[in-house]
Amino acid sequence: MADEQETQLKHWQNLRTQAENGEIVMEADIAAKLAARCDTFMKQLDIAVEQASNLQYISGFGGLRSAQALAAKFSKKAVGDEDSAVNRLNQSIEIVKLMKQTFELARKQISETDQQTSQTLGNAGP
Repeated sequence: MADEQETQLKHWQNLRTQAENGEIVMEADIAAKLAARCDTFMKQLDIAVEQASNLQYISGFGGLRSAQALAAKFSKKAVGDEDSAVNRLNQSIEIVKLMKQTFELARKQISETDQQTSQTLGNAGP
């Protein structure tokens, strides 16, 4: 799954670059709605990070060494490991940030193009 998130990250980095270069344009209202949805999604992911962080505090496994080892393993899976839930969620947040930036840049590009066209037509006169 880490590979899939890395692929998604690279994909959205590429799309953001394309939007910066004016290769991707999008209707302003659609881009605004998509960017707003990204904000909502990031808030939900932030809540999930907080909830996953609480999973590091595991109890009730008992006092046996094997039980303590199992509790530690689950705790690391929640927070400590490179592949932990918190790290995965944070990677998802980074992808959603790139998505939002891409939508905002695409919106900006079409707005600037519309403004330039309007000015050009205005300067052309009757």
